[in-house]
Amino acid sequence: MSVITQLADIYTGWMPTGATSLVLVGCWYWSVRTASRRAAELGGNDLSPPGRWCGSSRANTAQTPGSECKEAWQDLFLRDGLEDSSVVRAHHVALQVLRESIDSAHLDAYSDAPWPQHVVPSYHRALSLTETTDDVRSRTSDTGMGISVDVRDDSQFDVLLALAPYTIHAEAWCQGRQIFSASDTGTALWIAVTPQQELHLISRLQALGIERTAFTTHPRRRQRMFSR
Repeated sequence: MSVITQLADIYTGWMPTGATSLVLVGCWYWSVRTASRRAAELGGNDLSPPGRWCGSSRANTAQTPGSECKEAWQDLFLRDGLEDSSVVRAHHVALQVLRESIDSAHLDAYSDAPWPQHVVPSYHRALSLTETTDDVRSRTSDTGMGISVDVRDDSQFDVLLALAPYTIHAEAWCQGRQIFSASDTGTALWIAVTPQQELHLISRLQALGIERTAFTTHPRRRQRMFSR
């Protein structure tokens, strides 16, 4: 048997073994890469604090907590020309839609007009919050400024709902991003919403008889509401 024939026989016998090895190595490599990528997607790189209040999504329960705060946000401004009652309800709806995204909120217990009688109890409740909070902003010489509100507490959230349309300033944040600002006693309301939240906002407004165009992408200012 010639040398060439012997080499051909060796090569023929080796080919299946080599091909099988390559397939096995390829499968192992792909499984390792897939497992690593899946582990990263399950939160290995997400340093957001756990919990349902900042960025949890009702529409997508598998969403990583806090990921909503990293989504694209649309700035919306309450337009002018609305009835006073619609302005108040728009503030309420905006806060209700944003509530689960809010991780911190503050308000000033001041208004440029007398507090409406029906919110006076909430005003006193707001002042009482400064007696139990450790927030630095609420321990200044003026305890009516920058009162910290825990939106996870229903009673505190109700205070924010009641006073937001009338205060000189209220604000809410999601992981360092401001997503709500109500100021100048009902004349300036600005929010930042995700696409899903914008749909909820429009739906709730229409259910209350408020046109979907109540919010615009352009800043507007209303005349101060003296009729309250």
